[in-house]
Amino acid sequence: MRQAGIGGSVLVDFVVDSKGETKNVSAVHFSNPAFAHAAVDAVRKWRFEAGRKDGQSVSSRIQVPVLFEVAENYAVWRVEKLTDPDKLPPEYRWDVAPVPVETAFAVYPFEALRDGKSAKFSVRFLVETHGRVADCDVSQAPSPEFGQAVRAMFDCWRFTPATKAGKPCLALIAMEVDFNATKGGTVPVSESARKVLRELKKSSPRISGLAELDAKPKPVMGVPAIYPSALAAKKTKGETLIEFFIDEQGDAQLPRIVSSSSPEFGYAAAQAISTWWFGSLMKSGKTVVARVQIPVAFDLSATVPQQSSTPATEAFKVKTQQNLGP
Repeated sequence: MRQAGIGGSVLVDFVVDSKGETKNVSAVHFSNPAFAHAAVDAVRKWRFEAGRKDGQSVSSRIQVPVLFEVAENYAVWRVEKLTDPDKLPPEYRWDVAPVPVETAFAVYPFEALRDGKSAKFSVRFLVETHGRVADCDVSQAPSPEFGQAVRAMFDCWRFTPATKAGKPCLALIAMEVDFNATKGGTVPVSESARKVLRELKKSSPRISGLAELDAKPKPVMGVPAIYPSALAAKKTKGETLIEFFIDEQGDAQLPRIVSSSSPEFGYAAAQAISTWWFGSLMKSGKTVVARVQIPVAFDLSATVPQQSSTPATEAFKVKTQQNLGP
């Protein structure tokens, strides 16, 4: 994130117990999921002088913003005016650019990353006056999976809206995305994910199934999936089955769509699962990498513009209750 010039913030909720130790630490809100894990890790190490009531040490609930600052914020995602703004309809011409305040990286399609496929293309989208992305045009994507991954990414973004004459207005934006299987590009692939990929290529990969673990995994942190904006007008129900790997640090890696009633649902679920953190998994007392499959259901309420799907904890409960194969 530092190399990309991206700063951000995380609102962390936690309890300070009567001994001054932090408990039940969670990220309530974050500008980018990449910051959430680091903020929670830091707060778990904090120590306090415990609060007191009637002369006795007591537990206290606290929320603290943790800030990540860089010299030049959002360097890779800075919004520039189009080269020919005069050719746009008047309602798309702005004086002050929209600024991304909530972001996420795209999830590299599993099969494309595994096979070393790269893609670099331009994306155009509309930032509406409430700051959400609409009408994301990925027609320049070389194959559908890259376009779907980018659409799912932008569904997670939020901007301060562009302004014209001091009033919020629409803004037509162009950005370039770069899926590079070897060098990273603008879609980073962690070394932990690459380590799992290398393990999968072995004849006998050291990856555990759920039944082999000392205890069932439980999500500690993560976001629910967002109903795909491309399907919002239809308001159809959907479901998808996602396979992913929980690495030695407890992070979800390499989400793969096993099946889906629509590709949009699959990529929306993969986008969310990429943010999940479970804590380290153990097998016979030793930390291991595990393979997991989780079904995710989507149901858009007519009264909620963007209804999230099954939350992380509930989705995993469905998985373990159904006792699907590892």
